[in-house]
Amino acid sequence: MSAFSLSNRMRTRTVLRDKAKDEDKRTDEKFFGLLGGGNPPPWPPIVDNTLILGDICSLTSATLFYRITTISATAEFTANGGWIDILPVTMNTLATQISLLAICWLVAGVATNTVSKAAIRGNTADVLRAVGRTSVDFINARLIIALVVAATEHAKINVNTLTTEVVLSLVCVACWRVVASRTSI
Repeated sequence: MSAFSLSNRMRTRTVLRDKAKDEDKRTDEKFFGLLGGGNPPPWPPIVDNTLILGDICSLTSATLFYRITTISATAEFTANGGWIDILPVTMNTLATQISLLAICWLVAGVATNTVSKAAIRGNTADVLRAVGRTSVDFINARLIIALVVAATEHAKINVNTLTTEVVLSLVCVACWRVVASRTSI
């Protein structure tokens, strides 16, 4: 084998390696472009307490709405004339559910950097895109917790309940974020 063919092979490998790096860079730019920006979000995020409080209040509203509609559809509710005898148990469940959703949303918000004022800047499409990015991690966190609880309790996951609470939560948070972007909070 001659020295010329060896240098050609090395040059070809270098060119192919450089092309692969360029393709990886373009893929990363395309991926982050689909997520709403050309670059990955800065880390660590700058937390906005007002935005987080509003998120938690909207999650609380969604959970309250879901729990009230669920409780009012039971036979106990109508048999007691609209009164519920098991109020402490219901409040415990409600507090647990709100805490669970809030923790999942905050973890997802920190992971996607949507807990800062920058997440509600721009037009409505940008705000909804940020909520959409966060919702993927929110749903994943909620599903992981549901699977762990189901595995430890040897129970089935009620998919309808889980889907309804996640959809209601995301609708309430999206509405809150759109309102927050239109007003100066």
